[in-house]
Amino acid sequence: MSTLSNAIAVEFERILKDRKLSVSAAARELRVSRQAFHNYLNRKSVPRHKTLGLAMDLWDFELRIGDVTFNRSSFPKLIEEASGQEQLPLIWETLDAIKQQDLKIAVGRVGSTLSINVKIDIPA
Repeated sequence: MSTLSNAIAVEFERILKDRKLSVSAAARELRVSRQAFHNYLNRKSVPRHKTLGLAMDLWDFELRIGDVTFNRSSFPKLIEEASGQEQLPLIWETLDAIKQQDLKIAVGRVGSTLSINVKIDIPA
């Protein structure tokens, strides 16, 4: 059991108790599966930096490992991605801009498997 996974499990257990959260509710807030959250609690895995940063934002906690303290400022701020609704017009515009000459299609055979590679040069 690593020191990091232990520190995360201890904090997550405290958060569940203090906030009276179920594992399912905590997993939903953290945008991970219930199984992933169980793995954090059971010290089988640790969250990725993006997930750990989100947890620190949501639940306002610090991790202390030896003499080192990790808090939200320990992780770079991630640029919020545009929502799916905002991205749709951009996707359609980009797809509409693709011309036949932008498509590169290669078909080949590898043993008994057909291999199809498609490359799209999207205009900038």
